[in-house]
Amino acid sequence: MEVCLERPLFLLTNDDGVDAPGLLAMKAMAETLGRVLVVAPHKERSGAGCAITLRRGLRFDQLAENVYAVDGTPADCVQMAMRMPFVTETPDWVLSGINRGPNLGDDTLFSGTVGAAGVGCLFGLRSMAVSMGDFHEPQNYDSAAAVVARLLSIPRLRQIAGASTLAVLPGVYHAVAACFVYLPNAALLRLEQLTSEGEAALRQLMPQMDPALA
Repeated sequence: MEVCLERPLFLLTNDDGVDAPGLLAMKAMAETLGRVLVVAPHKERSGAGCAITLRRGLRFDQLAENVYAVDGTPADCVQMAMRMPFVTETPDWVLSGINRGPNLGDDTLFSGTVGAAGVGCLFGLRSMAVSMGDFHEPQNYDSAAAVVARLLSIPRLRQIAGASTLAVLPGVYHAVAACFVYLPNAALLRLEQLTSEGEAALRQLMPQMDPALA
C-alpha cells in the first residue's frame, strides 16, 4: 500500500454496527478533515474484543461509496480493510467508535471498539478508540466527534499514538498501544489532562469462583 501525502485517509469502524449513530457522527467529522473509508460490522458486535473469524469465510457488502458492511467482528473489519485489493493507500488513522457507552480500565480487554484500534496498531497504524462516558440518552455523539477532531490536531498525539499509553480529557482515559478516549456525555468538553489507564469494576461483578474448583 502507498501512503498519500495529501488529505489524510481515515479508516472508520466500530462494534455497534455500520448504521450506528456514533459511527455516523465520526464519519461526518472525519469527512471535514480528509477522506473516509468505512468498514464496519453489519450488526452489533459488542464484547468481541480482538476476536477474528477463523472457521468460515467473511462476506462484505458495499452500502455506499467507500462504505462497507462486514459479517464479522470489528477486528475482522480492520484486517479486511487492509487487505481489500481496491484499497491502494495505507490509512493515516484508524478511528473506532464512537461507542455507545463507556469502555473503562479492564473493560477494554472485552471491547470490540478497543479491539479494532488494537488491530490497527498491529498494522502499524495510528489508532484511536472512542467511547461515550455513560448510557444516558440522548448520547451526544456530535459533541464527542468535535472533541475527536481537536484531538487529531494535537501534535503530541500524532507523534505517540500507536506506541504509548495515553489518556485524554477529564475523567479516566486510557491506552495500550492505541489511544483510547473516554468522553463524558456533555455538550461542552474541555481537554484537561493526560493520564493512564485505571482499573474497572467489571471483574468485581463477575461470579466468584469457588476456591475448591480452582
